[in-house]
Amino acid sequence: MCGFVAAFGKYYSNEILIHTDIIKHRGPDDIKYLFDDYFGCGFVRLSIIDVEGGSQPISNENGLIYLVCNGEIYNYKALSIDLKKKGHIFKTKSDVEVILHLYEECGAKCIDRLEGMYAFILYDFSQEKILAGRDHIGIKPLFYQIKKNNIFFASELKVYNKKIYNKKALVEKKIFGFPLDTSSTIYKNVKQVNPGSILVIDSKFRIKEYAAEYPANNKSLEECLLSAVETHLMNADVDVGVALSGGLDSSLIAVLCKEIRPDIKTFVIADREDSEDVYYANLLAKKYGFDHTELILNKPFNVPNLNYYLDYILNEDGSGAFENIGDLAIFLFYREVSKYVKVIISGDGGDELFGGYWMHQKPLGFKDKLKSRSSALDDYLDKLFPEDDEGAGRAHVSRILFNIALPNYHLWTLDRCSMRFGVEARVPYLDLQVVNNVLKKSMSERLGKKLLQGLYEKYLPQEIINRKKKGFVDAIK
Repeated sequence: MCGFVAAFGKYYSNEILIHTDIIKHRGPDDIKYLFDDYFGCGFVRLSIIDVEGGSQPISNENGLIYLVCNGEIYNYKALSIDLKKKGHIFKTKSDVEVILHLYEECGAKCIDRLEGMYAFILYDFSQEKILAGRDHIGIKPLFYQIKKNNIFFASELKVYNKKIYNKKALVEKKIFGFPLDTSSTIYKNVKQVNPGSILVIDSKFRIKEYAAEYPANNKSLEECLLSAVETHLMNADVDVGVALSGGLDSSLIAVLCKEIRPDIKTFVIADREDSEDVYYANLLAKKYGFDHTELILNKPFNVPNLNYYLDYILNEDGSGAFENIGDLAIFLFYREVSKYVKVIISGDGGDELFGGYWMHQKPLGFKDKLKSRSSALDDYLDKLFPEDDEGAGRAHVSRILFNIALPNYHLWTLDRCSMRFGVEARVPYLDLQVVNNVLKKSMSERLGKKLLQGLYEKYLPQEIINRKKKGFVDAIK
């Protein structure tokens, strides 16, 4: 896990140096640069896999293709075995090097074979072109700005200057909390690479977008989840922990981690020792013997932490992007847990994928709640939810929450909060195999987390299963 900036076209090396310094919090372990006539990049590294040898930018065998990648490729071991059989020579034990050799084999279609969370820039010197790829859900962000003489990429919005507000995106953000286009931001002149796609850009800045095609699998959901937890847990050469709130999603992930790594570390955050999250997390920790840590915030934490938090967020996009106090809880969690581990396994994405929110159950009620904010929104929302039918409404809500809210808000929040403190957050519920398995099912089958009920009953104590659903905001209520 890391961060980068990159320019394709005419650029100033000082621009790369300044913008790399802005995101140095994402990679406290190492910093490297590459400067060529038409390509320059800066890379900051959080060392997780191949700690000693996995520096970036990294090149292929003949030095004509270079790569910077933020994230992890979970199926890299299987891919590297196959690529070595075809004669490719690997310089490192790093997971991301497989991208270079896959590109040599199949060009832009290399993204079809990648399983993980990633955002990468690949520069092909011989063909004078750039590839910009992003994972299937959009777990890792990748922004770009098209200028007169270059295209500038970055892992965070804050590096961009002279941003122009996108009025449509701002209206959508006011209503939903995020823009409804996964290729846009709240700025007209800063875009995102769509989740599950790769941009191919030539020397004349002509852009072609290629959408990834992911193979289906025939495994059971339990097999997919166990496999996902194993790859997320074991592909690390540093200590790994689990975020444990005592809710269903985090509890199931923690227990599955325990099946694979008996000495797993778990962490819960709260502003008091008698909070519900502390109670239920301790209940599970005692039952399964987790190496458990309570992160109890020292009061008064509100003034200095809120000032620091708000300054960081407002400098990110200038819009007060975090409007939910739960986001502050996430921010504080990663600040505290960074004192113990470099990698956290998180239960994020479970509600969106398995239909766990009240909006999935009552989509028309969700529409009415949005309308109550302003009568001026009626026409807008009627277009977004064209049918007054619960079934059709669920499909619309599911699409918005999973395909748009996840990458444009929840995962972006997770990335900023975790990487601000040099912690890699991994999300096994959004593993490619798990997602493919679940999305084959109908919305009625997924609704209310029905698909997970059997696993809850198998792995969790009844007291956890019966617990009333609460948001992360309650941790610092």
